[in-house]
Amino acid sequence: MDTPTQDGIPSKKDRFLDAFAALGNITAAAKMAGCNRQAHYNWMKEDPEYPRRFADAKAQANDRIDGEIIRRGMYGIDEPVFRTAYNKDGKPVGTEIVGYIRRYSDQLLIAAAKANMPEKYRERHEHSGQIDGPPVNLFQLILEAKKNPPKVISSDGYEMVRGPNGELLLPGPDGKGEEIDDRGD
Repeated sequence: MDTPTQDGIPSKKDRFLDAFAALGNITAAAKMAGCNRQAHYNWMKEDPEYPRRFADAKAQANDRIDGEIIRRGMYGIDEPVFRTAYNKDGKPVGTEIVGYIRRYSDQLLIAAAKANMPEKYRERHEHSGQIDGPPVNLFQLILEAKKNPPKVISSDGYEMVRGPNGELLLPGPDGKGEEIDDRGD
């Protein structure tokens, strides 16, 4: 902690770091400390000790986040169950809590498992085989395919023709093609 001001009140920098450690958010910490968020970035540039102190506060904030992930994933949180309360005339007058349901977060538990045990729970993307040859320019391949579209043969053996908009046409007597419905319905 910096030296408190003469009246014993912690400096804005100290208040900001304490707030950031608790909240993990620069804007919210600046508001709580009574400064603007730009002050943090100024301190990062101007105070040689500040980046280390901020890294410590960030580690504390991250520990809080980890703790919350574990709490919600492993131990759950109690969510209230409400019911509508009615007066003697049968009109709703409000709600009341009648109990609690413990809810767990599978997603948070999975995220914690992946972070803490990556060798066991990481995403695995395995590729078999090796790509030989130079890199492929997909944009160039698409342009070439548009210039020279592949031949399409109909089920009865006729070579199909592509129209100006890429639609499939059966070759007509003039060789230009007749439009067909290729939607399959």
